[in-house]
Amino acid sequence: QALTIYKELLGLNINADELLQNIAATYQGKSDFTSAIAYLRKVKSPNQNTFNSFGFSYLRLGNYDSAALYLNKARQLSEKSAIKIKTFDNALTAEYEGELEYAQRNWEKAINKYQEAVNQFIFSFNENSIYKNPKDYTGCFAVTELFETLLAKATAFEKLYQANADVKHLEASLETLRSLYSLSDYAEKTYESDEARIFLNQKKYASHHIPINVCLELFRKTKNQSYLKEAFY
Repeated sequence: QALTIYKELLGLNINADELLQNIAATYQGKSDFTSAIAYLRKVKSPNQNTFNSFGFSYLRLGNYDSAALYLNKARQLSEKSAIKIKTFDNALTAEYEGELEYAQRNWEKAINKYQEAVNQFIFSFNENSIYKNPKDYTGCFAVTELFETLLAKATAFEKLYQANADVKHLEASLETLRSLYSLSDYAEKTYESDEARIFLNQKKYASHHIPINVCLELFRKTKNQSYLKEAFY
């Protein structure tokens, strides 16, 4: 229904670029990334959001060269801006760049990009160290996108551990997961939207095996009983 309305409004030639990006986002929600790209190409005055959408669509299609091209355009627009503030667009650029690095098995580069995204998502959080995570969640921010970014960061740390067997990276994965579940608990208590809470609960359930596996591996490596207790907490 939304697609029909957007396409009818296009005929009025009012806010065409915004409508085209809304149509592209709707197709992305349907996992029709080829159609999303077709509409994004019609945008006459692309902005950072446009380039992020291109990058995201190409990532989902597995076309990493094109994803890199458009995410680089998004990055350039951000860096050219005279006003240096945290924005949702900046956060998405960094998140998608992290996803691109992850897809190419560049685990540490991916983690650094995810850390940048977390910094952008939360106005009060300013930590460049990849081993730092938000502890106290207050205020308004993009909960679902932040959840996805923290989960990706934790998973990338686990991949890095599998590559180099350094336990500190597995411990960093667990610390990130702790932060993620603190975020989920905060959202459940404070967000009025049932849709948002259901989404987070679904994500939390789908990923619940990850902290268990991490804790069990940490126990196997360190023999620290606290990890075993946390695995089944």
